[in-house]
Amino acid sequence: MIDMRKYRGQIIITIICVLLGFLLTGKYGNLRNTEEISSIKRIESMLQDITRLTIQKEKLSERMRSLENTLWEHEEFLAEKDVSIERIRNELNNTRLMAGLEDVQGPGIEIIIDDSKGPLEDGVDLNSYLVHDEDLLLVVNALNAAGAEAISINDQRIVANTPIKCGGPTINISGSRFTPPFVVKAIGDTKALYNILMDEHDGLYHYLQMWGLEVSVKPVDNVEIPRYYGQVEFNYAKPVKEGE
Repeated sequence: MIDMRKYRGQIIITIICVLLGFLLTGKYGNLRNTEEISSIKRIESMLQDITRLTIQKEKLSERMRSLENTLWEHEEFLAEKDVSIERIRNELNNTRLMAGLEDVQGPGIEIIIDDSKGPLEDGVDLNSYLVHDEDLLLVVNALNAAGAEAISINDQRIVANTPIKCGGPTINISGSRFTPPFVVKAIGDTKALYNILMDEHDGLYHYLQMWGLEVSVKPVDNVEIPRYYGQVEFNYAKPVKEGE
């Protein structure tokens, strides 16, 4: 008969090992399940992050396109403004040139008119030997007719309302008094300006010489004419508004 007491310790150890095996197997299985669940959760979280970032990227791309369109519209607007400003600036510069409010230079002619140096003839009025305001006005009108773009007399810019008037032995030009000789400068088509004065039939050069005045006319490659420094005031003339 087998003595069970002899194997009691071994049996107990065997039972304990079997139980420990079951426990360890269950714990390992639970651990694997926990790790798998954790991995799935991490993947789901990453997918959610990717989805969220993709949506943000699309929104940012849409915002960027909107800003680019706005920038393009502003650039177009500013370009149109620049064109308008440049056009206004050019018109203003042309207006200032036409009004004589800018120093100018260019090709043209120079005319010098002086009193007669010849002997006085009996019965001839002394005034016939002197330069008068009407002589200068005739020259200015002829130069304007020939297309002069700028005219000066003794460096006084001649504009639309420049007064040229005799005042005793002097001639008043823009409020300043001058005595001969008078140096008239004009900028424009040199040939046209020269021809209108030197025409053999009705050129002013011959007319002025006929009265004994000293006159010289010469083309100049570069004539310099200063701006008009007088006051430009309109007390009565007003611009006409459309519809009035």
